Amino acid sequence: MRYLLFSYLPVVQRERGLLISGLFHWREVFQGEVGAPSFERLGEYDIVHLNFTSTSLALVGDLAQACHRFPKTKLVVNIDFAVDLWGESLPFPSLLLRELDKADLLFHVEPRGAELLSLALRRPVFCIPHPVDTEAISRVQLFTEKLSVVSSIVHRYDAAHSEAWMLMRGLQEEGLDFQTRCILCDATPDEEILRRVRSEFSQGSTWTNDYQDYLSRLAESMVVFDSCNLSTFGRVVAECAALCIPVVGHDCVYASRELYPDLTFSRFEVKKKIAALSGLLNSPALYRSVTIEAYRRLATLFSYEAAKRRFLAALGVEETAPKMAGNGVNFDDLPQSRDKTRVGAFA
Repeated sequence: MRYLLFSYLPVVQRERGLLISGLFHWREVFQGEVGAPSFERLGEYDIVHLNFTSTSLALVGDLAQACHRFPKTKLVVNIDFAVDLWGESLPFPSLLLRELDKADLLFHVEPRGAELLSLALRRPVFCIPHPVDTEAISRVQLFTEKLSVVSSIVHRYDAAHSEAWMLMRGLQEEGLDFQTRCILCDATPDEEILRRVRSEFSQGSTWTNDYQDYLSRLAESMVVFDSCNLSTFGRVVAECAALCIPVVGHDCVYASRELYPDLTFSRFEVKKKIAALSGLLNSPALYRSVTIEAYRRLATLFSYEAAKRRFLAALGVEETAPKMAGNGVNFDDLPQSRDKTRVGAFA
């Protein structure tokens, strides 16, 4: 099956064995191509996959018209930005729906967006998160020294950090001995945000555009609070699960609901979050069980194999090729190779 990720953007390549989580992993899942060939060549592919953005509205119709000239070629369109932001980026919903309806297959990376689109279009819209390279990410923490640090993730589209500050303050009042850190996620450095949060966390704030460095800083953490308050898949949560780090997060984030259901709350339920974090930090047995179960569910739901199964099932295609190599999980080794060193930090 020949796969094309149709994109005018430069191809994002692996660096030191890592590829930043998100869209470009589909190329590796299908061993396909990325680019924008002439429309006359689209018939060479079985799948033409477009990542929809507000600037690609007209492109959907053009690609659909070109693909439908070739009986075997299917146009797949995914939407991966939060439904909370649709009003800002897509002020004309009727035009949006008209264009999206031209695709052979539509999917959103989280279920609430998929459900809303399906309701509006009166057709199936699937939930298929972008693949997570569980194995490559998990290797990072094997070579990272564990610190007594609780990290808070602040996102570029929501620079508010008041809840994170209250959460960290509440944990310190519990008498737990740890440092606090703020990590700005996937953002260009905003000096105003850096200035505001630097003095409020004992290890200050950190920002990096190097993916391995970002994962290493995550891996140093004992636990993570993800401040995301939009309806998203939750890339940070999935990466933490691959690193065997518990995440306290919000119930609007798909990965939080699936991977850490007992650590997922509504915004500003600070007391509940403090109690959950305190329980983890005081109980190595609970910590171990939470991290192992999250890793298991990550591999089952969001790995390369899981993503490919969802994608092909949505297309109505049965996979006949052998299982993919390089993204499996050896659960028998997990407590020893990944989790034992982390739990030992409590001793």
